[in-house]
Amino acid sequence: MGRSRSQRRRVQVVQKALSPSSVRAAGGQSFTPDQVAAMLRAVTNGQISAGQVGGLAVPLPRSPYDNVPFGPGTPLPVQPINPVNPATGRAEPRQYNYPVSWNLPGIQDRIVPFSVLRAAADQISLFRRCIEIRKTEVGTLAWDIVLSQTAIERAMAERPSDTRADVEKDLRNRMSPLVGKYVDFWMTPDRRNGLTFVQWANKVLEDYFVLDGIAIYPRRTRGGDMYSFEVIDGTTIKPLLDQYGNKPAAPNPAYQQILQGFPRGEFIADLELDEDGNEVLANAYGTDQLIYFVHNVRSFTPYGYSAVEQALDDGDLYLRRHQWLKAEYTDGVMPAGWLKAGEGQAQWSPQQLAEYERALNDYYAGQTDTRQRFRILPWGMEPDIRNDLGERYKPDYDLHLITMTASHFDTMIAEIGYTQPGGLGSTGWHEGQENVQDRKATRPTVRRLQSMITNMSRHYLDMPKELEFKFLGLEEEDEDAQDEVANRRVMSARMTINEDRDRLGLARFTFPEADKPFISTPRGIVFMEGAGQVAPGELITPGNGLDAPLPGRDPDGAAGQTAAGGSGRVLPQGKPRYALPPPPDADGDGVDDANERKSATTRKAQVADEIAAYRRYLKKGKSRQFEFHYAAPADLEAAGLLQDPADD
Repeated sequence: MGRSRSQRRRVQVVQKALSPSSVRAAGGQSFTPDQVAAMLRAVTNGQISAGQVGGLAVPLPRSPYDNVPFGPGTPLPVQPINPVNPATGRAEPRQYNYPVSWNLPGIQDRIVPFSVLRAAADQISLFRRCIEIRKTEVGTLAWDIVLSQTAIERAMAERPSDTRADVEKDLRNRMSPLVGKYVDFWMTPDRRNGLTFVQWANKVLEDYFVLDGIAIYPRRTRGGDMYSFEVIDGTTIKPLLDQYGNKPAAPNPAYQQILQGFPRGEFIADLELDEDGNEVLANAYGTDQLIYFVHNVRSFTPYGYSAVEQALDDGDLYLRRHQWLKAEYTDGVMPAGWLKAGEGQAQWSPQQLAEYERALNDYYAGQTDTRQRFRILPWGMEPDIRNDLGERYKPDYDLHLITMTASHFDTMIAEIGYTQPGGLGSTGWHEGQENVQDRKATRPTVRRLQSMITNMSRHYLDMPKELEFKFLGLEEEDEDAQDEVANRRVMSARMTINEDRDRLGLARFTFPEADKPFISTPRGIVFMEGAGQVAPGELITPGNGLDAPLPGRDPDGAAGQTAAGGSGRVLPQGKPRYALPPPPDADGDGVDDANERKSATTRKAQVADEIAAYRRYLKKGKSRQFEFHYAAPADLEAAGLLQDPADD
């Protein structure tokens, strides 16, 4: 029987969608649409495997969702576009649904062309001002090649018995001979064009803020040594994709340079993975490498999203405001005021009105004194002065547009030359804005640039991982805040005094307490070392260690007990230790004889006063020893304040 028109159309569609090459089996055989449909049904029913179907995928098990009322429905069996993985029988996912034939010239997913971004960055004055401020802010910072903090931490973990200063000293001694070579290179990173670091960094930051696509060509000498890092125009670079939407691995090209609408050069990605999964240079293709850095990486495009592109909408509004202001001076037709004609002028001809208007304007034009005088208008005329003109030119709206546009570049309006109006507390507000600027703009940009340069140095200049590129000077601007943080760390046992002095570059203290962590409490300093060997509730303090006997006590008695490390100990409030001289007597034992000559009444009062003073002393929670001159152990026991030291 013949097929209907709809059936014939359906067969034609299937034949177009499933060409012989797309369903070709391992032996080169192709299938008709009916055969493909039959195989799909067989795969869905589990009758055949992926190996029997060639490019078709083995579906995962499915539950009968169709039997559930208002259910989600059973998923259709997949027909992959990418090749099937023989190990799983299914295809791996694509990064995103990229346009067909992406790698061909002229195919892209950019909504805003690079040429528009370049023009906006140059023609919108506010954009250019913000970009130049950010470039100057970052590019002119001092820099150096220093020890990596990660390397220091690893070395300390490998040498737990050594101090941080000793570890850093050993690393510095090993790395110092290499530092000079890398510093000399980065003084002029682009030798081909003779660009210093500041000039080179300006080119990098220009493409960072305008395009979010930094392209750097690592040029080598004929001997294979690195010669210079040349920043090329990022608008000419087209990132290529593999079948999964990823960056193609070497030796496949990962980038092409498009000039005059056609590929004029192709390059491989600068890094590849070795057998252990570590990033290494594709040295076999050293002359065909390209560094392409994108900060705002997204899952649906290989291109970035720059600050200029984000600010286009607000920048367009700011530009139109400027255009309106210019038109007011060139094409504006709204006068400063009007004169309403009344009944007396109803019979005037247009020529008469024009003559009177010209005469009146000529009379007052440029005549400041004349404009201060009264003028009697013809009968029926009334002045109509527009009072809303000033509202249209107030700077508040312009300041709002400037703030909104500059925020995309993380730039404070004070840096552009505008001040935020405010009364009391406005100085603190600007200081707070400066802290925000440093936290969300300067430091992130600096860290990204540091990371990029450090990776380039390690991969192309063979710089050891113990070294890193670092910008200097940011710590000095926030020195007070860092000192406050360091003080809290020292007082909470997270850092020792000598470690803080290492941070400041000061000489270390030689006494051992400077290398011991401690906690500062209202009752004194508590050293962490040996704290676990002291009874709960007791305070560890320096200077009055338990290894020293209390005055007036037997060195071999209970008062001679010691804590680990020789730290002193004082009982908590309500259970004080006492330090007593021998009680006064008359046998010439060296005690003040004046006390022996006092009357019993006087001595009783003195004992009572001393016990009262001792009670007040206890309420203050002091940690030092209290010295008794008049009260004897019997007096303390009678007052309920004596406790045998052996009981604690």
